[in-house]
Amino acid sequence: KYLWVHFDEAVRAISTLTFELDVIKKEYNLIDDDFVRFHADERAYLENLKQPAIHDQLLIHYVQILDELEAYRAEGIGAPDEGEAGED
Repeated sequence: KYLWVHFDEAVRAISTLTFELDVIKKEYNLIDDDFVRFHADERAYLENLKQPAIHDQLLIHYVQILDELEAYRAEGIGAPDEGEAGED
């Protein structure tokens, strides 16, 4: 009985939402492919939110490099390739 009740609700929702979607598609001159593109754009946007902004990524990398340089200097070995600039 539970499945039949919810199945009927789902069928009614699909009928109602299909009609509403058709109205929206006509109003904004959309086609089905537009919704696929909207979904792909949304996914790309959300994936990009997971990454820090480019500026922040550069700052993070810069600090990591400074930390590595400090570690080399603390060990007394100098930075890698230090003093080799301009030498061939």
